[in-house]
Amino acid sequence: MPLFLILLICYFSRMDALVLSEAAAHQMSVHEIPETRSITGNLEGVIYEITLQD
Repeated sequence: MPLFLILLICYFSRMDALVLSEAAAHQMSVHEIPETRSITGNLEGVIYEITLQD
């Protein structure tokens, strides 16, 4: 069961990697929800499902 959802607006292409590494450091599992990645102007957004690992 998901702990929470986070909507991330990326200004830099490395933001996805930063979110993934921080989640791993806190023993969380991150999965991008399919078909939620979108681009508006020069911003990119995506929804991740972030859960605590057992």
